[in-house]
Amino acid sequence: MRLQCPHCGLRALSPLRKLALGPAAKIVCRRCGLAIGVAPGPALLSFVPSAAIVVVVLMRWLRDPATMIVAAALALALTSALYLWWVPLVRRGLTLPDAVDAARRGA
Repeated sequence: MRLQCPHCGLRALSPLRKLALGPAAKIVCRRCGLAIGVAPGPALLSFVPSAAIVVVVLMRWLRDPATMIVAAALALALTSALYLWWVPLVRRGLTLPDAVDAARRGA
């Protein structure tokens, strides 16, 4: 999983917190306290499987409710996996060397 802070290189957040982090939002690394976010392009592309299921259902290519539920669950699982393993964390501010050094000393 790509959970390392782009500033200090240490684990910045939990997987659940990353899934809740949108491309326009920023949070602080729990180790160095510097601002981070997710890369907007890969973050949006990771939603393609879920968007595809929405299109398939709206076009009425799937009509069986059970099949729709299974397809939606699989698409959500794939979207979540892509978001966790493929979408990188990026800097949302300047890297402060003092904060990085303090985080690495405490690790």
